Amino acid sequence: FEVYAVSGGVVGFVDNVGTFGRVVGIDHGFGLVSVYGRLADVVNDIDAGDRVHRSQIIGHAGRSGLARNTQL
Repeated sequence: FEVYAVSGGVVGFVDNVGTFGRVVGIDHGFGLVSVYGRLADVVNDIDAGDRVHRSQIIGHAGRSGLARNTQL
């Protein structure tokens, strides 16, 4: 499944964060930050410092981090 930015902003980080797996953090300003975790992958052209717009695809839902060890 595709994961979309909930609102526009600046990508603060793209990294593997232990139990959360692949993570993207977007700073929307006014102290609001969205964090998207456990992504299967992150769209290749997204990196820290990039501007993203509302509804832009940032990655795909997945089972990274501890989620990869769970049974469905």
